[in-house]
Amino acid sequence: MSVTVPLFDAAAGPDQWHHVTAPGGYEWWHVAAYDAAADLLLSVHVFDGFPFDPVYRRRYAAYRRRPTHHAPPQPRDFPRACVTIVGRGRILVHDCQARPIAADPKSAAAGAWRFDNVPLLANLTFGGPPATMSVSGSIALPAGAQTFSGVGYREHDFSTSPPAAGRRIRLRIIEPRRILMRHEDGAVVEYDTSGTRKLPDEILSMGRLRRSAPGYPDVVRFGGHELNQPAILTQGREYVELVYRSVSAMAIVQIVDVR
Repeated sequence: MSVTVPLFDAAAGPDQWHHVTAPGGYEWWHVAAYDAAADLLLSVHVFDGFPFDPVYRRRYAAYRRRPTHHAPPQPRDFPRACVTIVGRGRILVHDCQARPIAADPKSAAAGAWRFDNVPLLANLTFGGPPATMSVSGSIALPAGAQTFSGVGYREHDFSTSPPAAGRRIRLRIIEPRRILMRHEDGAVVEYDTSGTRKLPDEILSMGRLRRSAPGYPDVVRFGGHELNQPAILTQGREYVELVYRSVSAMAIVQIVDVR
């Protein structure tokens, strides 16, 4: 008699925790917000199974080669949580830890997020739709408490297999009253208080690539913005996340290059 083992919780809502158990799988949430008046950018990543963890990748490869000799690696064994705050072009806080910051799976779909064990986010309120989400309160910076009132977005995705080979770029531009997103497949979506609109495809123009792994451009031109002054938030052999800025916006760029 064969037994089917579920690879994730199919009953979970779109924005809730799916409890992925597939070897090599992962689930992630990303919350980002920008306070234009204070020129502060907040970015929070939560991974249940960080897919670019080199140990996770090695154990998955070993399991695939000899599944009867190696235990299947589980996403829950490779959590990751990163909090980054950028102020006036400088990284003020960058904290990555090997345990997840809990997002309440029952309230996440309604927009209410809870972050445990992160004092600097304890006094922030997250509300509204996934894009053009309002973020307000105060954050604890090295120089003292700072009032924060901005607009942002939250995203969530999961997979029962590791990232596919290839190079992909994800772009998020946060303006004071609008969010512009370019997805990995090239689709462009605009969000503001009046709703959501799919925009015509637009060529992503990039400047000279910096010599790194993976390479990233010194300038990105998109949506009427010339984004420059790249600052690396997180970098690995196959993944880099950066923040860029223009005259009127901040942007988060994620580049994946899986060989």
